[in-house]
Amino acid sequence: MAIVAEWNGALKTANFQQDDGQPIHIKPSAWQLSFAYQFGWKPWVEAIGAQGTYLTVGYSQSRDLGGVRRINQNDFTPFQVGTVPKRRLVVGAGEWVLPNLRFALEYAHAWDYSEARQTFADLQEPPIKKRANAILLLVTFEW
Repeated sequence: MAIVAEWNGALKTANFQQDDGQPIHIKPSAWQLSFAYQFGWKPWVEAIGAQGTYLTVGYSQSRDLGGVRRINQNDFTPFQVGTVPKRRLVVGAGEWVLPNLRFALEYAHAWDYSEARQTFADLQEPPIKKRANAILLLVTFEW
């Protein structure tokens, strides 16, 4: 079994100006908590997910990482950069089918920052979707 907790954050507030002149004051941070379980304990396995079947669940949140506005220098259209999800949930399972070959399946659900927290609410294009889902199939070969 494995449990991971992590927090990363700025020590001071960052003050700068977007390309459109709007002042930005942020103190970004993010945290995550994840849990993994390895089925069929094997004494020679040194890390969760290194051999056999495993399950994992992870949850994370961020603050002040809704992105900022840049201006395209070719046609002067604004676009958003630096955006990460406000919250994210990931559930996955994996299996080593050969000594060096692993298949894993993951489902992720992400929630974006609300439009009020995004600095691009007045752009011509609609903001990023408020929620997103992903199903990922991973094939890993190690040598």
